[in-house]
Amino acid sequence: SKVYVSRQSRDTFVSRAACKIRAGEQVEQGVVRILPVDGKQCTLVHPWPSSSSSTWASGSGCVQFYTTKPSEASAKLVPSADEAGRYEVLALRDIEAHEELTLLDESLSWRGPAKIDRPQSQHQEPSLVDCSKVEARPDAWGGVGVYATEPIRKGDVVERGVVQRLPVDG
Repeated sequence: SKVYVSRQSRDTFVSRAACKIRAGEQVEQGVVRILPVDGKQCTLVHPWPSSSSSTWASGSGCVQFYTTKPSEASAKLVPSADEAGRYEVLALRDIEAHEELTLLDESLSWRGPAKIDRPQSQHQEPSLVDCSKVEARPDAWGGVGVYATEPIRKGDVVERGVVQRLPVDG
């Protein structure tokens, strides 16, 4: 993976580049889940499928831990052309290894800023998120399924991660 998640404080996590990433290169890809939340009240979601949308979604992988910015970000979330809830994150400029990843979110200009004041750490630490043994891809029923990318034995850790709680009922 080109991305890892590090802990900034007890309750704060950020995504960082695991290696140098060139402008235009794919940083990561994933799927979104549409959520019944108001993005003006919850800055942990992204407008879907565009920054002018009033539909809000949470992304898979490390994208939920990118710091969002209304301009001058290092990456941009690009919805898939097939509208199946898939996306890719593309680098808008060269990104150095271990740099905190920032995601362009033009909706912040009308919904208010996310909490961004975070201390900077330049050392690499083991990622708190590891999904390397599985991948998400379209399934036979028109949805998205999770499939093993390598043999997994009984007792193996399939993936590990951290959770952000969203104000969603249900």
